[in-house]
Amino acid sequence: MKETKVVCPKCGASIAIPEHESFTVGVAIGKDSGLGTVTLPLESENNSNSKNKSEMKAAKKIQAMKAAGINVSNLFAVANAEGIEVIARLENGKLNILDDNDPVFVAIIKGGTVPNRRLFRRWVMAQVFHMMTQKKWNSDKPMGFLNALQAKGFRYSWEMLIEEIRVQAKLEVLDQENFIQRNRWFNKDVAVNMATDYLKQLNEHVEQRKKRCKRCKGNPYITLNGNDIFVDDLRKKVFNPLDKYVRMMKSAKDMTDLYHAIVGFYQIVKDIYSCYSIVMSPAFKDAYKGAGGYFTMRNLIMFHGCKMRSSKGNPLVELSSLRELDRLAEVYKNGEGWRMFGAMKELIARNGIDIEKKMNEWRCK
Repeated sequence: MKETKVVCPKCGASIAIPEHESFTVGVAIGKDSGLGTVTLPLESENNSNSKNKSEMKAAKKIQAMKAAGINVSNLFAVANAEGIEVIARLENGKLNILDDNDPVFVAIIKGGTVPNRRLFRRWVMAQVFHMMTQKKWNSDKPMGFLNALQAKGFRYSWEMLIEEIRVQAKLEVLDQENFIQRNRWFNKDVAVNMATDYLKQLNEHVEQRKKRCKRCKGNPYITLNGNDIFVDDLRKKVFNPLDKYVRMMKSAKDMTDLYHAIVGFYQIVKDIYSCYSIVMSPAFKDAYKGAGGYFTMRNLIMFHGCKMRSSKGNPLVELSSLRELDRLAEVYKNGEGWRMFGAMKELIARNGIDIEKKMNEWRCK
C-alpha cells in the first residue's frame, strides 16, 4: 500500500505519522491512507483563498441580519464536523442547517448587509397612518379611513389588485412565508367577489339605460363609454366575455392563472366603467383593511416597541407578539379584515402611539 506523507510547504520537513494513528488537516489522515504526499495548507494561504475571502463568519451573518431587523432569535452559529461555521435554525425542536447559497446570505457576502425581505411592506404603515389622519378638503377634521380609501376610486381598487396578484404569483414560488402573509386577504375569493360585485352594478346600470334607449332602424341600443351597442348584442359583446374571465378566476390553479384572468377581466372593464358612477367592492375594502392592519401591526411590533397582550392582559415580548399577531391573522382572514384593522387600532391605543407625531418624525428624517 502506498504510504502517506505529510510535508511542510516551506521547509519540506516530513511529519511522522505513527502506526494505527491519524490526525486531521481538513480530512483525517493516517499512515496507510494511500494519499501519497500531502502538503499542509498555510494559514496565510487560507486567508488569501478567494473562497475564504468571500465567506463571512456565521456569527457576523447573523449580526448583519439582526441589524437589518430580521428576527434571529432561533438562529445559531455552529461549526460542522470539518470546523466550518454554518447557520442553523431551531424549529420544532430540530436544528436545521441553512443553505449558504440563500439569496440573503449572498447579499451579505457581497455588500456586508442584507435586504430584509420582511420590510418591503413598511410603506403600508405609512399609507395607513396617512389615510387615518387625512383631512377633509374644506376643514381640519379627519375624513376617516374608509372615506379616504373610497376617495381613491374604483380604478385604484382594480389596479392595486392586479399588482398585488402579480407579486403574489412570484412569491408563491420564491417566498412562501411572504406569500401566505399577503394571500390571507388578497386572494382568489376577493377577486371573484370584486368581479361579481362589478357585474351586479353594471347590470343595474344597463337596465337603467334600457329605459331610455335610442333606436337605429327600429333596433334599440344604448351607449357605454361612447360605444353604441344594440340591446340584443349586450349579452354577447359585454356580459359573456366578462363571465368567461370570472369562470377563469374561479378555476385558477395558481396565482399566475388568477393574474391573467383578472387582467383580462379588467381590460374589458376599462372600456365601459367610466360611463357611470361606481363604488369600490366591499370585498376590496375589507381586504385592504385586513392587509393594512396586519402589516402596520407587524412593523409597530418589530420597529417601534409595541407589544401585544396575552389572554391575561400582560404585555408580550416581540417574538410572542408576532406569534399572537399571526394567530389573529388566521382568525380574521377571508372576509374579516375589518377585525384586523380594529385590532390594529387597539394596539396603537394600548401602546400610546401618537400617529401624527410619528408622521412628523418621519418627515424630519
